[in-house]
Amino acid sequence: MTITGGYTEVLDFINRLDGLPRIIVIDTVNVTTGAAAAGTPAPGGASPTPLAAAAGPLQLNVSLSGRMFLTQVPAAFAPAGAQGSAPAAGGGSPGGTTTTTTAGASTTTTPR
Repeated sequence: MTITGGYTEVLDFINRLDGLPRIIVIDTVNVTTGAAAAGTPAPGGASPTPLAAAAGPLQLNVSLSGRMFLTQVPAAFAPAGAQGSAPAAGGGSPGGTTTTTTAGASTTTTPR
């Protein structure tokens, strides 16, 4: 992902990633400074000149690399005949047996 914006906008975006219904693991973050909002570049990533500061806040260019995981496969995306992590007969109470079935495979977990 590539994000461009002011400090608070970039921080808000990254904080909102945490609120998604998915697990997101960010592996790398690269941050560079860009031009001021009005288009005046900050030479060499240094603080903006007084003219650039008057034109607007410095923009950040952020590149994120990561992975996204689902905690449960939505029914719309489940393979035909697949069942999610369904509780076994008996209500699936703590300490019970759980069977997970996917097309071509089955896993049963029984507590010891």
